[in-house]
Amino acid sequence: MEQLKGIKRKHFELVKSDLAVELTKLTNDSDKLNKDLRGAKADFELMCKSMTDRQADFLTHGLFLEEQYGKVIGVLDGKIHPGERSSAGEDEARRTGSVVDIRKFARDSRESLINHRISREIALQEMETTF
Repeated sequence: MEQLKGIKRKHFELVKSDLAVELTKLTNDSDKLNKDLRGAKADFELMCKSMTDRQADFLTHGLFLEEQYGKVIGVLDGKIHPGERSSAGEDEARRTGSVVDIRKFARDSRESLINHRISREIALQEMETTF
């Protein structure tokens, strides 16, 4: 009977030791997961701040492009903006330029702007898919 008690006690001590090892592993792994989550949260916060800053940059640049578009429309409508009148020599040089060259330049510019718009739309769709 004493021998049976000794075997049970030894088994109990082994189970207790195994349990202590497994609980220590679980505690360490849980602590590592918590640290990883805190790190990921900090990384995510930096990413969100960066995205907010980038969004502000995009909006600012969009407003700048809109302003530039307004100036182009103004030139096409024949409006002269204050302080933007060129010298007589530059006006004369422009008048002597070929209408064909102006049309080609306008056509090339239009194609470039259309390609830029398409590229922007693709990039925006990719960002929407990602986020």
